[in-house]
Amino acid sequence: MNAAVITIGKEILIGQITDTNAAFIGQKLTETGLEVVRMITV
Repeated sequence: MNAAVITIGKEILIGQITDTNAAFIGQKLTETGLEVVRMITV
């Protein structure tokens, strides 16, 4: 099964902060057997 991670935030879009949460969530999803095929920031 495939999954996508969507993060929301102007701070992430403009590079003011590093999005470490998406990587963490992606890792946990992969550990449960899901394949993360896309990470999107809006």
